Amino acid sequence: MNETDALEVIQELVSEGDAVYAMTRTKKRNIFVDFLDVVVSGGALTGAADIADTVVQSYYLVASPAKATIVQVRDSQIADTIDVPSWSAEKAKELQGQGVSLKTLNVAGYRYSRGVQIA
Repeated sequence: MNETDALEVIQELVSEGDAVYAMTRTKKRNIFVDFLDVVVSGGALTGAADIADTVVQSYYLVASPAKATIVQVRDSQIADTIDVPSWSAEKAKELQGQGVSLKTLNVAGYRYSRGVQIA
């Protein structure tokens, strides 16, 4: 899904002044499980699941100083929204690269990595 189509789909969740970022999602796993996967299968078992997830759906972060929401888009529709817990104005500044840059968020057992800003 390209950026223009994504913005049209999630437009109802975006307010004036909000920043929208493309995100990638990977399952947050125990270090031991990751090590075992690399030793046994070269990382193919867990990596394949993450790639399949990325192909089927897209993730976007809609962020303002007051709140942030991760939006899951599947088949050009909003499939789910997840409020980012303990969001603050400081995290919003970090997300924009002011000071220490915020590159990942850990929410609900997944690690979301920040991609490009699309709005």
